[in-house]
Amino acid sequence: MKFHPHLAILTSLALPLLLTSCISPPKTDDGEGTGVEERAKETVVLEPDGTDLPPTTGALTAAQSRLATVAMAGHWKERDLVISDESDWTGSGVVISRTGDTLRILTNRHCLGLDDLATSELASQLDIEEFELAVAFMGGDKVVRPVARFAMHSAGPAPDMAILEVDARKLQAGVDYVIAPIQGREMVARGQRAIAIGAPSGLIGTETQGIISARRMIDGVGIIQTDAAVNPGNSGGPLFVELAAQRYLCGLNTFGLVDTVGLNFAYCADEHARQRWSWFAADPAGAVKALRERYGASARVAP
Repeated sequence: MKFHPHLAILTSLALPLLLTSCISPPKTDDGEGTGVEERAKETVVLEPDGTDLPPTTGALTAAQSRLATVAMAGHWKERDLVISDESDWTGSGVVISRTGDTLRILTNRHCLGLDDLATSELASQLDIEEFELAVAFMGGDKVVRPVARFAMHSAGPAPDMAILEVDARKLQAGVDYVIAPIQGREMVARGQRAIAIGAPSGLIGTETQGIISARRMIDGVGIIQTDAAVNPGNSGGPLFVELAAQRYLCGLNTFGLVDTVGLNFAYCADEHARQRWSWFAADPAGAVKALRERYGASARVAP
């Protein structure tokens, strides 16, 4: 597959320098424009601490937790009569399963770029000319793979989550990637060591550390509060809890509150299993279908 030039640079060691100005979807990371004001109006409930005991399965070493993390990039172009709208962005994700020749990666919904695309042309129909997503693995040769399809929640209230599928052929487990088993929120307790991994501003493999500050429910959806640094581009990356020198996937880094220090939030990773998912091809036709079904937008593939 031939990548759009923006996605192709995931193969380059110059990625951090080239992507720093291309951070559009992770607006929630700095609280600009995508929900911080709305979140303040939602019902927020402090949850009791979890067991603070290591699970019996799913432990990762520090090195394995890094291999489980991927960087991602996306591009869309919406054709207009005068000047076409375009967007490029970066994000992160975490490998959660492999079935046959397919890997599944958990990330944020806003890392799909569709939230911005749906509102890019308010007065008329959306003519989608280009839409593509790609991920870069952090191990081995930093392999880049196009995303074949993506999933969004199909109905009702849901966290800012999405699933990506990529071709796993010729990818070697333990070298190119590691699967991070999703842990239940019942293990999460205040004061635990928290580790956020991702690609903030395109800087692949960035790791920040802090503690679990609280576990909360926002309108019925589980949220983990942490003071581990989360920046634009961290969106969709994993939040691990470290117990007895082992790491466990507990959250999906999503947003921080603007004008604050250390108020960052991750959706409980086990929310993934509580959702119903609808699948779409990661191409212009798939984007059109998602825009129509999930956003109620008038959209078509550009003629």
